[in-house]
Amino acid sequence: MLKDTIRSFLFFCSIALLALSTAQASETKQEIFSLFFDDLQEAQQESIEQNKKGIMLFFEMEVCPYCQRMRKTVLQDAKVMAYYRENFLAYAIDILGQVKLVDFEGKNTTYKQFSQKKHRVRSTPTIVFFDNEGSAIYRYAGAIQDPVMMQWLGEYVVAGMYQQYSFKDYQQKRRTSEL
Repeated sequence: MLKDTIRSFLFFCSIALLALSTAQASETKQEIFSLFFDDLQEAQQESIEQNKKGIMLFFEMEVCPYCQRMRKTVLQDAKVMAYYRENFLAYAIDILGQVKLVDFEGKNTTYKQFSQKKHRVRSTPTIVFFDNEGSAIYRYAGAIQDPVMMQWLGEYVVAGMYQQYSFKDYQQKRRTSEL
């Protein structure tokens, strides 16, 4: 009887420890995106204060399989996360979302209106980079499957190469070590 009580106690302790370690692991899961936000002017100021190059918005839909794949693979790559965290504030925007938002101009809107009316995002994923003045400086539409390509996209924007080359040409030059 005592053995059964001890076994039961140990079994429940094991389950409790497993649940606790799982909860802690999910809490410490790294994300490329900053926490929820509702004011791009505040984000812009934070970007300036933190000496970031700008803000990256990842326009997505909850039901978009390409967005989900990027979130689970490319955007979880340690080098990609480190590079983007160093250079940008990054936020995810659901293009169908009714979440209220203050845009870069201080106007009240929603994620959906900001995405579809202001930035004409029709397909996901779409990544738009903004400078610290709130101007869109580069837009990339489509899924990225390779972490190296995602890293190069950030480097392309940070170095201002979008003013000289298309991203496709930039990638070709990177592959042939011309840059």
